This record gives sequence, structure tokens and C-alpha cells, in this order.
Amino acid sequence: MRFLVVWGWDPANAREVSRRFAEEFNPSEGVRFIYPVSTLIGANRGFTVIEAESEADIHRAVRDWLDLCTFDIYPIMKSEEAVKA
Repeated sequence: MRFLVVWGWDPANAREVSRRFAEEFNPSEGVRFIYPVSTLIGANRGFTVIEAESEADIHRAVRDWLDLCTFDIYPIMKSEEAVKA
């Protein structure tokens, strides 16, 4: 299953978010990034598309970031799949 993962952070935490991502980010087992981690310029938000067995896998993957970021997780599908559904 695919998920759009969108996260945001308080501008006061921007340096720590950048530092932690650069120095400590390590993708969790059970999730596969199928779109690169990207940042919305000037918005203190980022997004990616992840493939995982369940939304619970995503929640485990973001657990260590909850002190700095908030997350919105949306199940998604390709347009071709939506047309067939």
C-alpha cells in the first residue's frame, strides 16, 4: 500500500529538524521510499511517498520524530488504479 506522508515543524525547530535528518535519519524496516523526501520551500513542511504493508508501519517509522514534527498520513493509489477501482 502507498501513503503520502506530510509533516510539518515549528520554525523554532527548523535547525534541529535539519540536523537530525542530516545526521540521524535512517529509514525503518517495513517502509520503502518511492518518492524522495522533499521540502516545501518556505513552508516548514515536507512530504514523501512511502510504500508499506500498513499505516501502522508508517506510524512506527515516524515515532522518533514526534518531538519535533507533526505528521499527516494519507493512503493513496496511482490514477490508473483509481480508474479501475
